[in-house]
Amino acid sequence: MWFRNLMGFNEINPLQVQENIAIDGELMTSLVNGKSYQHGVFEVPTLKELKNRIDLSVFDGNIKIKEIIGNVRALHCLRDNENAMFQAASQFNMLEMISPSVTPEMGVDRYENDHTQGPACAIACGAGTIYRNYFAPINGKKGQTSDNQLDGLEEIGKFFGNDKSALWKMQNGYCFPTEKGLKTISESILKMKIEDYESLKSLMKTGIQWNTEVTNCAQRHLVSQIYCSALPIGYSSIYSGDWKEFASLVLDATYESAFYAATENYQKTGCPILYLTLVGGGVFQNDLSWILSAIKSSLEKFRNVPLDVRIVSYGKSDPVIADFVKGFRR
Repeated sequence: MWFRNLMGFNEINPLQVQENIAIDGELMTSLVNGKSYQHGVFEVPTLKELKNRIDLSVFDGNIKIKEIIGNVRALHCLRDNENAMFQAASQFNMLEMISPSVTPEMGVDRYENDHTQGPACAIACGAGTIYRNYFAPINGKKGQTSDNQLDGLEEIGKFFGNDKSALWKMQNGYCFPTEKGLKTISESILKMKIEDYESLKSLMKTGIQWNTEVTNCAQRHLVSQIYCSALPIGYSSIYSGDWKEFASLVLDATYESAFYAATENYQKTGCPILYLTLVGGGVFQNDLSWILSAIKSSLEKFRNVPLDVRIVSYGKSDPVIADFVKGFRR
């Protein structure tokens, strides 16, 4: 499996992994096979923090958008994508849990068995993934565990007073609202002025792995990745329409964060490429119209930034995505 291919030993438990890998700045080295990889720099900024680093008024270019047909894991390997920004679908802990019962202690090698976009991105940059699971500092401890995880909704939770999980429970990166909690959140959002909604949206966190090595191909160049999540509507019995306000808030923040990160990456590296995925689609069952609305909002906001935005469709063109792209180009 991919972990052994990189590190030269099987992944058994967190302590064993941590004892056999040395971290030195942005580099990790296996103490078993001696191979080193650049995991890069990992941060978990709020959208507000990303906004504060970029002045959109200085740009006078034109954004580009197109649909790309391909395998995102293979796209990481293309030399033309060196320094590109890839959006990856994850859970709110910036990991790839195939179900809410999976904990970080169960490891990352298992991602090989999940053939969706997020795990493909995580495996493509394996060192960064190992770092997020086993070495990222969280609450003064090293790495993520069942009771110590990153939480992209942490600040939004504080805003709504969810410190005792009264409105939603976070389970291994999956956000599960109660029916009453979802109603409370929706009513609050619907009453908000635009500026208040923007402030709330700016509290959302994403995980950015800057300058991380592509480890699953010969080139071994660097890219950056932004790990984003959405609400797991498909895992709940609550009527999907009741999720619209909360889900749209998360999607709006998710995509805007990706565009800000890509703009910062463009300023740092000169590479304007941003690969997008349909975060919240598939088994999460967020309505496609909500997802495309979030993407469109960011495209409008960043219209004068010369980003090269590419929505990835696997295997064949998606007619809805193709029409969306054509519509924006007009």
